Amino acid sequence: MENYKLSTGNVDEIRLDTLNSIYNPYSQRFIEKHLFNYHLPTSLLDIGCGHGHMTCYFAKQLVDVGRVTGQDNSESQILIAINRAKVQNLRNTAFEIGDISKPSSSVVKFSCTYSRFLLMHLSNKLEAISNTANLLDEDGISIFEEPCLSSQFCHPYFPEFYRANELTIQLGKASRLSYDSAVSLLEDISKFYYIDAIEISQPILDTSIKKQIILDSFLQIAPALINSRLTDDFEVKEITSKLSEFVLADSSFSGGLRVFHIKARLKNYRGLVGS
Repeated sequence: MENYKLSTGNVDEIRLDTLNSIYNPYSQRFIEKHLFNYHLPTSLLDIGCGHGHMTCYFAKQLVDVGRVTGQDNSESQILIAINRAKVQNLRNTAFEIGDISKPSSSVVKFSCTYSRFLLMHLSNKLEAISNTANLLDEDGISIFEEPCLSSQFCHPYFPEFYRANELTIQLGKASRLSYDSAVSLLEDISKFYYIDAIEISQPILDTSIKKQIILDSFLQIAPALINSRLTDDFEVKEITSKLSEFVLADSSFSGGLRVFHIKARLKNYRGLVGS
């Protein structure tokens, strides 16, 4: 994904650990309620698996019934994911380098695909959704989880918090990406799928560790913001300073990403919707 603005590999390990500690509980609750309560997939593809946090979660849940494949287009991400699964002695995992934005020549089909915070980084989102659908068995299920950035908020009021968020959305638009497109996301998914279930979550970031992800994410995209002439070094330093104050303030908190959790079934399958 040439439009991916964040770091990869060991450089981003702490931030991704924090991200997963924040969002995994909401993802897992949705998955257990709307997927595992109905059936356990025998094969699952975790698309854009990153460091393998959710891949390992799936492997543990499906240890007796299914095999889980983690896919990412970054070799440095895959190497960390492989090690994570190895440390946890998860033998029903496999990992591969792949790019869902491009059609796959593989004949392997999966009973379930999963992706989180993936489509937001793709300019050809519709093609990626089509490619995902083509990787499913006829009666397969896809789980999509995508954020809406414009719903973030903070207390007490820090204008720099909102400016950082505004710049992030502008950077996406400059790269032909949409970080704030829940409505179009549903329409795009519906071209290939029936939507079986949808939930929306938004965690509260109320500790310094959780709030740090806001600052870390901004620092990672700052060079791209400057290169795109959306801001300058002076403003970046000012925002960084104020975000640091916000992170350390005991009484401050913010709303994290509002996440759309979507369970979808292929349109060409004639089974019962919601089963």
